[in-house]
Amino acid sequence: LHHHITCDKCSECPIHGKRYKCAECANYDMCEHCYKNDSDHSRHLFLKIAREGSDPVALLHKSGPYGDPNPAPQVLESLQRLYALSVKNNVDFRELFDYSMSEDTD
Repeated sequence: LHHHITCDKCSECPIHGKRYKCAECANYDMCEHCYKNDSDHSRHLFLKIAREGSDPVALLHKSGPYGDPNPAPQVLESLQRLYALSVKNNVDFRELFDYSMSEDTD
């Protein structure tokens, strides 16, 4: 169960089973059924969260993230850390992701 989390497609609350959090929309979650049947967000990245409080276990993109349906493990690990930071600091994941991508790495 994902307490206090509502599926933005079918309004199931709490979400039972896996939760799919859109990494591109602000505060957008889907239950497993809606994720599998959704076409509106087919080009968006999603974090699959197996249980409430657990780190995301996958970064998903229905048509493959940037052409690759299975991102490298280090990419997923980096995104998991970024997601944990966003939750810990109550910051929107997408804003934190955009900020991290704009940082000068030189």
